[in-house]
Amino acid sequence: MKKLSCLLLLLTVIVCSCGIKDSLPGDNRGRIELQEFIPFEVKRWGGLDKTAALPPTKMQIDYRYTRDADGCQVYCKGDRSAELQSYLRSLYGPPSLVSTNKDGYVFAQYGFKDIGLALQCVVAGEELGDTNKLITHIVIVRSGAL
Repeated sequence: MKKLSCLLLLLTVIVCSCGIKDSLPGDNRGRIELQEFIPFEVKRWGGLDKTAALPPTKMQIDYRYTRDADGCQVYCKGDRSAELQSYLRSLYGPPSLVSTNKDGYVFAQYGFKDIGLALQCVVAGEELGDTNKLITHIVIVRSGAL
């Protein structure tokens, strides 16, 4: 019986640790569709209210997010920048800055004059578990924070 209990405990630890390796950073798993979450967060932090004018975009993206006193960060697995930037452009118009980061990935940034706060969408390599994987970050910062 003692050996069976030890074996079950060991299997539980292995299964739980496997899930941690593939999980995204962030405290909270997204509960609503990302195309609804982004404009809600922009409005929440004092930006342009586009919640009533959501484009009919359907994005099947799993995400996690964190919030602090100055804004929100959203994390999505993989390079989802083209899809997200297309969505942001349909919602808020063209970004004030589009560039390429040191790894060759395009990032877009909306500023205070564009939408009332800072919003950036960028892809970066992050160490998740044993392999280097890409994560798309969306960072929303309220106007008084910068």
